[in-house]
Amino acid sequence: MKTKKFYLAALTVMCSMTMTTMFTACGDDDDDKIDSIIEQNKKVSIDLDLSMPLSEDMLKYCDIVVTYNDGTGEKTETPTTQNWEKTLSSKLPASFSFARTVRMKSDVDPDAIESFTICYGFIPTGKVYTASGGIVKMPETGGGSNSVSLKGSAAALVINEGKLDFNVAYAFDANGNRLN
Repeated sequence: MKTKKFYLAALTVMCSMTMTTMFTACGDDDDDKIDSIIEQNKKVSIDLDLSMPLSEDMLKYCDIVVTYNDGTGEKTETPTTQNWEKTLSSKLPASFSFARTVRMKSDVDPDAIESFTICYGFIPTGKVYTASGGIVKMPETGGGSNSVSLKGSAAALVINEGKLDFNVAYAFDANGNRLN
């Protein structure tokens, strides 16, 4: 009987010690750590990388104007290389716009051009950043590019009708999700 009481007393003491340790391990400083982790992983900014391929023919025979807005105002550029690239950056939520106009240069005789390669479209990619600088996702941006070769007069018709012009807008919410 004494042995049974001894084991029961020992078990009671061990349970009491375990319960005390378990209850004191749950401090209120855990909430601060969780809040800090949440704040560090908060999505705060976005980069939208735009790439627009252009053929040598387009650069040689066309006037090309790119207009974009990164949320700080509209800017205009004239591409001079076969792959125009721009990174637009903003805090979330963010809105960007991007447009291209292409016209045949006035001093070009399209009938004298045997073959004219046209590139159309653009390639957008993006990254969403956290407060700690980590990249959390690549938002869905759509887009794409292709090229086709035409005789000079056919290319001039396509170009001067504005078939290579485009205007695209992107809007992202506070979590970096695309809204449009």
